[in-house]
Amino acid sequence: MAVLLKYFFIAFLLFLSWVPSGAVDRRKFKTCKDSGFCRRSQKLAQEHDQSNFQFYHLVVASSIEVKGNVLNFMVQNVNESEISYKASLSFYQGGIIRFRMNEINPLYQRYEVPEGDV
Repeated sequence: MAVLLKYFFIAFLLFLSWVPSGAVDRRKFKTCKDSGFCRRSQKLAQEHDQSNFQFYHLVVASSIEVKGNVLNFMVQNVNESEISYKASLSFYQGGIIRFRMNEINPLYQRYEVPEGDV
């Protein structure tokens, strides 16, 4: 009798775990076709599957400049003809280094935490 009760209890738990998953409205969830990031990533992955595709970036040597404790430079994707990123390395006391990299012409301006707030 105890073994039968044990199997009934396990079957009941399996049933309970299945019921909520069947009640989910899948139309309310975003799919890859609804997300620009996902579509761009899939396109990049398809290009990467080509034998001659290389995905890496290079620092543009002519753009390097030092202002105080900040090293500024431009970064270019080897697959693109134009420079698309600006980057900086900030050096702080105690050996702390902060790396920032942003698009030169972003679709939306990123929020940047002002220095000293963190």
